[in-house]
Amino acid sequence: GRHEFDWAVLPSETIDATVAAAGEINAPVLEDVPAVEPPVRLDEVSGTPVIDWIKLADDGSGDVIVRLYEAAGTRASATLHTSDLLAGADVRETNTLEQDESYADEPAGLVADGRTPAEGARIELRPFQLCTLRISRD
Repeated sequence: GRHEFDWAVLPSETIDATVAAAGEINAPVLEDVPAVEPPVRLDEVSGTPVIDWIKLADDGSGDVIVRLYEAAGTRASATLHTSDLLAGADVRETNTLEQDESYADEPAGLVADGRTPAEGARIELRPFQLCTLRISRD
């Protein structure tokens, strides 16, 4: 079928500026929408970890799924910070299909075994690594 796409040239820009510009193209800012605190953010960042999206789990459980990746081809680390909406929640890493089983060759991004408190959880990513986190409030 027919496809359309947008692109931009950013000469002499940093990776951070390139990732920000890509975000503006792929997820433009919506006007006249009330400002809300993000349910999850990254603190104590080293490298270029990027939260790609945050959504509810496909299984209808009410869990929050966070997809993040390393954007610059280097190692990255960060600490997960949750808003008051997710206070007391736990986090665990899942595969890309939001299932608890992992793929044999998939490196872990969450520095923990099994479930751990979401607030303050440590993330460590390899170059271009994708990581899917499931945050549960029960």
